[in-house]
Amino acid sequence: MTVPPHPDDARERLVAIVIELADRLPQEFPALLSLGRFADERAALERLRDPAWAARAAAACGPAEAARLADLATRRWEALTPPQET
Repeated sequence: MTVPPHPDDARERLVAIVIELADRLPQEFPALLSLGRFADERAALERLRDPAWAARAAAACGPAEAARLADLATRRWEALTPPQET
């Protein structure tokens, strides 16, 4: 995972992380996501890659919740692969 710069706004950070994960997961697990049983998940990843959609989803969170979700996503992704600074 490429760790995005830490914007002042927790929602912006969450959006950056969500988009990065949505871009990377299909590259990391192409065979898995090609299975029909993961069609809904594949569609969800496509939605998350859209910056406008991700921003609307993050806007539904308060700043503290956005920060918590961004930290949680980062920690879980780091458990799978070391982060790369940009």
